[in-house]
Amino acid sequence: MDLVGTHDYVLDRKRVPIPPAYRSAFAAGGFVTTGIGPFLVLHTLESWERASAVIRELPLETEDGGDVHRDFFGNALPVTPDQQGRVQLADQHVAHAGLDRDVLVVGVGDRFEVWDKATFVADEARRRELRRALVGRPSHAMAAGGS
Repeated sequence: MDLVGTHDYVLDRKRVPIPPAYRSAFAAGGFVTTGIGPFLVLHTLESWERASAVIRELPLETEDGGDVHRDFFGNALPVTPDQQGRVQLADQHVAHAGLDRDVLVVGVGDRFEVWDKATFVADEARRRELRRALVGRPSHAMAAGGS
């Protein structure tokens, strides 16, 4: 199941809701970690396995590989939704993403991202233009159905 949509929420005592239609994907738990930008990544157990497998391919014995392992795994925490389908965020996660009150839970296929609403909205035009540039290329237009 693809996790899709942009869902508007209010951060309540550092808890963020999982959109109701997708709560079953997190019933057994998941993981939250920092993104490579000012957002958090909320993984299902399945998406966590795929993402962590990519990181594990990088050799720990190199400085860069070790740093990537430390950043990815060191900033990750397991999460279990509460009765209302919310997950608790750590202070380090809230600070990394600059979350205050208004947040967006954004589906990106096999995971969700958690963004400060103002930050996400401010970058919307750039993302849309990037999509046009990448998907609008002739070699991609046929494969993507001209999306």
